[in-house]
Amino acid sequence: MAKVQVFNARSITFNYDRTADRIYLVLGDAKSELFHHAWITRRYLQQLLPQVANWLDAGCPLLEDNKIPLTAAQKTRVASFEHNAAKERIKTQKGPAPENMAKQIDKSYLLRGLQLSNDADLITLVLIDTQNQPVSGMKLSRNELHKLVSCLLDLANRVGWNIGSPWRSAGTVTIPADMNPAKH
Repeated sequence: MAKVQVFNARSITFNYDRTADRIYLVLGDAKSELFHHAWITRRYLQQLLPQVANWLDAGCPLLEDNKIPLTAAQKTRVASFEHNAAKERIKTQKGPAPENMAKQIDKSYLLRGLQLSNDADLITLVLIDTQNQPVSGMKLSRNELHKLVSCLLDLANRVGWNIGSPWRSAGTVTIPADMNPAKH
């Protein structure tokens, strides 16, 4: 795959188009006043979120630094803890999008792929279109990527897509229906 010039996003704005039933990200280029629209379908987002979560979980510093072997359930709890803590560290702004955003759209494309790679202390995120071409990119911290996933998930659920979080809350316990507490 061709290498894309990665730009640092000045901003990411999350929007929903009711007519198209699609979420779109407005990615602002820090070096100019151009914007990219990356459109996301419900089906693609349902496929994407678990894969991004698995990628983040595989590189979770809390798991890598742990010297004690953990069960799968314990690893899930630790990864969930990292996600919840990370998304709280990054603050978002709510409000109207900048006025010039609608006037200077440089590229608009349907998102069909995503590349994630570690690059020193940052993660390089590259968005790929339906022609399998890298179109937009940015560098993010782990916390920022967690926040981006969280914002996508929140917006999807606000518009009624009902997509479950790939991270279960660290305080969530599943008890099978056939478990009888009197026997234990």
